Amino acid sequence: MTHPSTALPPTTALTATDLAPHMTTHCGLPVMRWGDEDDTWLTLGHQEPRRALAAFLAHAHATYTAHTLTTRCGPTGGLLREVLHGYAIFTPDEFNDWQAVFSLAPGTPGAIPLTWLCTG
Repeated sequence: MTHPSTALPPTTALTATDLAPHMTTHCGLPVMRWGDEDDTWLTLGHQEPRRALAAFLAHAHATYTAHTLTTRCGPTGGLLREVLHGYAIFTPDEFNDWQAVFSLAPGTPGAIPLTWLCTG
């Protein structure tokens, strides 16, 4: 993901407000796919896993013609236990692309509460 705003200094971490415009809403949740290799699916906040998975699947079916989640992972019943709650920080790298550090402790400065599914 490229830097969403040239007004942000290169050491600034993204906030939930910065991420929101890059997300689409499915099942009432803002969702996005993070990274091409990792296939990490994100929604803001700590959401109920079934609802988050439904939103991730809806996003995959609406956005990717290959239906990425079901094509790579098979039946979705096993995916439910892979939906995680945690925290992440998003910072720019030296190429002005964004990198993420997941699974941080609550209260980590700049960390955003998320629900995610990593299928990569």
